[in-house]
Amino acid sequence: MTTGLFGYASAGKTTLFRALTGSVEEPEGFLAASEATGVFRDERLPALAAKTRASKTKFLRFTLSDRKGFPRTEGFPPGYFDSLIATDCVLCIVDNFSAGADPAGDIPSLMMECIFTDLERVETILASHREQQAATEERGAALEEAAALLRDEKPVSSLPSDQRNRLSDIRLVTAQPLLFFCNGSRRQVPSGVASLAGDARHPDAGRFYDFLLNASARTVFFTVKGDTAQAWSIESGTTAREAAGKIHSDIARGFIRAAALPYEEFMRAGSFQKARSAGTIRFLGPEELIPGASVVEFFFSR
Repeated sequence: MTTGLFGYASAGKTTLFRALTGSVEEPEGFLAASEATGVFRDERLPALAAKTRASKTKFLRFTLSDRKGFPRTEGFPPGYFDSLIATDCVLCIVDNFSAGADPAGDIPSLMMECIFTDLERVETILASHREQQAATEERGAALEEAAALLRDEKPVSSLPSDQRNRLSDIRLVTAQPLLFFCNGSRRQVPSGVASLAGDARHPDAGRFYDFLLNASARTVFFTVKGDTAQAWSIESGTTAREAAGKIHSDIARGFIRAAALPYEEFMRAGSFQKARSAGTIRFLGPEELIPGASVVEFFFSR
């Protein structure tokens, strides 16, 4: 999962990036982005490893990308948002620590920066579609709906999923989850947005990654294979076969079924074998959904 950090200058964006990843890199130039990896040391994983006598743990890893910030009075240069389009979610960093902090003004302002960028892109594509009539009627209708939403200062993520899917190749900034990290606690933060308050210098990494997962509609499941206990991240609503493919394409291809048990129940049972004897395991077919925070075992033909 890649999270793009975005915000005005001096809000603490690069400070948060460095605190979470340990990287000391700075973006080169106005449009370049620096990438580094942060690790979600989920305390459930070592406990699972101890219970199953697994000697290794593989924690979730998140890619964070940082880019140069610009003063609110200057705006952002053309091409600035290109690197944000390729991320899975956008995290806006908001100054809430300085004497001039104004989260009530900065949050809608940053959102509008993203919305206006998408509106310009959608209207350009829509104009071309009207001239050439190259797209299907459904795609044209989806473009019109997206443009209407953006003109109404609402993100593309507000569209129904079927319409968003018709626009997936366009890669719009506001089609992704748009989240906010308020750096500090000097002022009251507006309600109605997905936000997390904290200190960019010393962030609570567990709380931070939990926020990213929950606010971007993702969930975690665990596997134990051989001597390794591992955590995996998937979108909510992922089927058992799709989740198997996250691990290896061969498992998805030869998928037979999956055994799933909520984490807490697994820890009480101690193993799938004991849970099977107690009749508490749930077996999933290929199109059934993986329940969040479960320990999962996949069965497949080679």
